[in-house]
Amino acid sequence: MEDKRTETVIAAAACSDRGCRRINNEDNFCLNGKYMQREERDQGALYQCSTEGNAIFAVCDGMGGEEAGEEASLLSVQLCSRYLKDGAMSSDKKALQAFLLDGCISVMKQAQRNHNRSGSTIAMLIADESGLHPANMGDSRIYRLSGKKFSQISEDHTEVQRLLKKGIITKKQLKTHPQRHMIRQYWGMPLSVAPFSPYIGAGIPYENGDKYLICSDGLTDMLEDIQIEDIMKQSKPVEQICRELVDEALQKGGKDNVTVLVVEIQSTVSAGQTEGTGWLSCFRRFLHRS
Repeated sequence: MEDKRTETVIAAAACSDRGCRRINNEDNFCLNGKYMQREERDQGALYQCSTEGNAIFAVCDGMGGEEAGEEASLLSVQLCSRYLKDGAMSSDKKALQAFLLDGCISVMKQAQRNHNRSGSTIAMLIADESGLHPANMGDSRIYRLSGKKFSQISEDHTEVQRLLKKGIITKKQLKTHPQRHMIRQYWGMPLSVAPFSPYIGAGIPYENGDKYLICSDGLTDMLEDIQIEDIMKQSKPVEQICRELVDEALQKGGKDNVTVLVVEIQSTVSAGQTEGTGWLSCFRRFLHRS
């Protein structure tokens, strides 16, 4: 009997830049196991890959200043990479909750060893046979473009979002409120001070042509959602979309590090058309800036 199984082909790319005003890059990303090493973060990098097996995509924005933030985000993406490569990765909600808690504790312990106060946001998508599964802590965001609909599918864990939900401030005040950068959930947070409460969304079935964006607040602080949507809707390869999003943020002032990761569901193909499942191709470009 002919094998009718299909595999979903995912194209993805990630681009990071330290911005126009920062001297170092505290952002990092995990592109299905690939991430920026210490020596390349401040240069900026563009990675791209395609895969049809289980995958993990994440953006992490370090906090704590200079080296402390860099080390927090680096450890965070390393933990994501290990989660994929050690075979323990799961989209089950309890498993994701446990992974996020373990990661939070690991980043917290590193900060304690280094005698600093540091942490990292995390926004991630896990891809498996059932679809894509979003989760996040902090203000790094995940967006979905499906057909003509562009929407945020993550949850901002910020003080201003809490105030907005309570009706204390308006949506118009979000970007100018003095507490807009106060994060309530992040990897490395002291668990004795605040309850651990990550956002774990429902799984989203694959739809050909859907695009997803994971980004640090270096993008969303510079661009309005409608500007991001216009770039995401372009019929261009994911690596070009990444580059354009970062360039636009830099042109608007680039006040912070900016990191974007774009995922596109390209097609489903018969399993017999490939040499097996789970193949991965990935390559890297360096972006040298003056």
